[in-house]
Amino acid sequence: MIRLIKRSLASVFDLFLPNRCLQCSDEIEADTAYLCGNCWNALPLFPERTGEPFQSLRGVLDKLWVGWTYDDTVRRLIYLFKYSGRPDIAETIVSYWMDALPAQHKIFDVDLLVPVPIHSARRRHRGFNQSEALVEEIAKIHAIPVNTQALRRSINTPSQTKLDRTERWKSVADAFLIENQDIFQDKRVLIVDDLATSGATLHALAGLFHKCQAKSVSAAVLTSPYTEGSST
Repeated sequence: MIRLIKRSLASVFDLFLPNRCLQCSDEIEADTAYLCGNCWNALPLFPERTGEPFQSLRGVLDKLWVGWTYDDTVRRLIYLFKYSGRPDIAETIVSYWMDALPAQHKIFDVDLLVPVPIHSARRRHRGFNQSEALVEEIAKIHAIPVNTQALRRSINTPSQTKLDRTERWKSVADAFLIENQDIFQDKRVLIVDDLATSGATLHALAGLFHKCQAKSVSAAVLTSPYTEGSST
């Protein structure tokens, strides 16, 4: 019911408010997804361009690729993508995100794409998993197999944004289960998500894939506020 109300409100707003760029307020076409082309291209690139994982993820993740720094505009984009029932804007997001990534030939030279799963209760509330929507678009471009079934989130953890660093790591430590470990054996796995804060979720997933004897485990995310020494 809540999701239907949100979608109805969004439709009403679309009727009475012009499509405006979130950043510069210029009028835009609906299919440009909240930003004009110039403002999409001006989103701040994440400073680490070599794929070096956060310090807390070294030894667990082989590489961590981040497109944008998590500034206010990116934060609003991610929020609208996840909570406004708009899986359709994943195509636009992925297109501009790939332009922001430093080394696509390295990033997507993998055997399997795996979106970070959300709990079934959260999927019912949102209507979709934003990470799956991203993976579907990546798969179309790079023709990489996707697995959305073997990994599931068994615990409905609270939003990471509402927890401090210690609470984030504790909340996801045992939140995921792998149904069929053979799927990941000897595979180069790429985890895909929208946001990496402390890296706790990526750490938990990478540990599971290594237990399955994956050949390598890397991750690619849209954005992150993380810097070395950060308390996030």
